[in-house]
Amino acid sequence: MAAQKPNIIILLADDAGFGDFQPYHRFFDIKPEHALQTPNLQKLADEGMLFTNGHSTGAVCQPSRYSIMTGVFSFRKLVSGNPSAQGDEPFIDPDKRMCIGDMLKDEGYRTGIVGKWHLDYQLEEAKNPGKVTHKEQDFSHVRPVVLGPEDYGFDYAFWSPKGVGGNKFCIENRRVVKLTGQEDYAKVHPDRSPWPGHARWQTVPCEAEADYVEMPPDERKILCDLWVDKALDFMEKAAEDGRPFFLFLASTAPHAPHLPDDEINGTPFAKGAKLANGKVSENNRQTLAYANDIILGQLMEQLKRLGIEENTIVIFTADNGGGAPGLKTKAMGDYNGFKGTGYEGGNRMPYIVKWPSVIKPGSVSDELVSQVDFFKTFASIAGVKDLPEDVAPDSLDVLPVWTGKGKSPRTLHVATKHKVKPYDTYEDGTRNVSILDTEGNKLIMHFIREGEYEPVEFYRLDRDPGEKNNLATSPEFKGAIDRMVEEFESVRQMDVGEG
Repeated sequence: MAAQKPNIIILLADDAGFGDFQPYHRFFDIKPEHALQTPNLQKLADEGMLFTNGHSTGAVCQPSRYSIMTGVFSFRKLVSGNPSAQGDEPFIDPDKRMCIGDMLKDEGYRTGIVGKWHLDYQLEEAKNPGKVTHKEQDFSHVRPVVLGPEDYGFDYAFWSPKGVGGNKFCIENRRVVKLTGQEDYAKVHPDRSPWPGHARWQTVPCEAEADYVEMPPDERKILCDLWVDKALDFMEKAAEDGRPFFLFLASTAPHAPHLPDDEINGTPFAKGAKLANGKVSENNRQTLAYANDIILGQLMEQLKRLGIEENTIVIFTADNGGGAPGLKTKAMGDYNGFKGTGYEGGNRMPYIVKWPSVIKPGSVSDELVSQVDFFKTFASIAGVKDLPEDVAPDSLDVLPVWTGKGKSPRTLHVATKHKVKPYDTYEDGTRNVSILDTEGNKLIMHFIREGEYEPVEFYRLDRDPGEKNNLATSPEFKGAIDRMVEEFESVRQMDVGEG
C-alpha cells in the first residue's frame, strides 16, 4: 500500500503575489512590459488545477508557515507577526502539536524540508553548554542543533533559520554546515545515470569553531541554486528507498534583498527572466520571482528522470503577498494591499496543484481554499482514517475540490495581518484579522485585547475586488458584519488543544 501512496511536493515561494506568475495574468489587466513569462508554472497550470481563491493564513512569513505545518489558524498564537521564537519558548511546541511532517512520517512517508524554515529553532550557547539560544551571535557552530525541523516530523532537513536577508548559515540534519563549492554531478554520483550540465553544491559539518564562515550578504544570491540541489538529492534518495516522500521546498525568492544569480544548474537566471513583450526584465524582484519557475522546472525534470512523475502531487503556492516594490509590476494583480496588510494582496495566493490522472488538466476553480487545509487533505490522500480532535483543528479536507467531485467545505477563512497603520497602536497589533466568506464578504477587525476585536473595514469582493469602498459603517451591511463577527467568534472559541 505504501508504494501506491503518491509523493507530495510543495514549492513555496517567499513574498510572491497572485500576479507574479504567468498563469494568473489572464485574470487582471497587466501590460506586456510588466508580465513575467513563467513557462514551467504555465505548464503546471495547463496540466493541473489553478485556484483563483486560494489563501494563506498570514500576511507575513511566519504565520502562514505555522498554519501549513500545524493545520491551525495563525491568529490563535500570541506571536502572529514575524519575530523569531522568543527566547527559549518554541513557537509550535513539539510535545503538544502534531505537525504535517509527523503525520506523513507516521504513514510511511520519507519527509524532507529544504530552504527557509522560519519557525522554532534552538542551538546551544558556545560559552554555556546546555543553555539554548536562538541568537546567532551566541551559539555554538559545532554542537548539534537542539530544536529544528527534525522535531516536527522531518527525516531530512537542510535549512536556514530565516530568509535571504537574515540568513547567515545553513543547517543539515542538526549540524551547522559550510559550503565547499560545486562539483560535477557525474563526479559526485558516479553510480547514477549522468545528468549533463548539472553541478551540485557540496556541504560538510563544521567540526571546529574555526570552520564556520558567515555567509556574506552578496553571496546569498546562490541560495536558490543551493536549495534545488539539496531537493534533487533528497528526491533521488527517496526514490531509491521505494517509499513515498513528502518534500517541502521553501524558496527564498523573491524576498528582499533581491540578489539575482547568473544561473541555477545551468539555466539562465538573471538574464533569462523574459517579459511578455520579449524583453529581459530589468526588475530584480521580478527576476527573483522567475527563479521559482526554474526551480519548478528542475523538480519536474527530476520526477521524469526518476520515473515517478505520474505518482507525484506537485503544489505551487506562496507564503504571503509581495512587498510594496511589487506594486510596480502588479505582483498582487488588481487586488489591494501587499505583504503585511489584511487586504487581498497580502494573503490571496497563487495556488496550483497537479496530480496526473486524478486532477483534470487545465481546470480552474473559484472555490475557497486555504493552505491550512493541506494537513487534512494530505491525511485523506495518505489514507489516515481518524485524527484526534486536537490535531489540525482548523484544517479541512479539500480533496473533493481537487478532484472536481465536490464543493469546498470551507465557508470562512481567517488570516492575520502585520502591524500596519492606522491599526497598530496596540503592542500586539499583529493579531488583527481579515475574515472572508463564500458570499464575497470581507471583514477586517482590529485586535483590542484578549477576546475583543473591533470591525473596522468591510468590503464586498464580488463587487469591489480592489477593496476601495469601505462599507463598515453602512446600515445596509450591518447584518452581514454581525453574522461574520458571530461566525468568527464561533471559530475563535473552539477548543484546539494545548499546542
